[in-house]
Amino acid sequence: LEKAAARGHAEALWALGEAHANGWGVTRDHAQARAWYAKAAAKGHEGAKRTLQKPEFIRLAAESDLRGARDFHDGRGVPRNYEFARALYQ
Repeated sequence: LEKAAARGHAEALWALGEAHANGWGVTRDHAQARAWYAKAAAKGHEGAKRTLQKPEFIRLAAESDLRGARDFHDGRGVPRNYEFARALYQ
């Protein structure tokens, strides 16, 4: 799947988004899912485009960004990085 995604296969990009959104074989991470969905949408994947527009998904991805920003700000599990935290807060 990752090899197909690396080659830009839209369905594989979407499937990685689904995996991250649902925690299938990876840690559930809506911000990461959004990144995969955006790549799939850029390749024309209609399902990815629809998911990116769902209010519930937008909320979950924003909450994931906020948690990540706090982790980088406080140095929880990652090196402290105020600049990156600030970028995530925005």
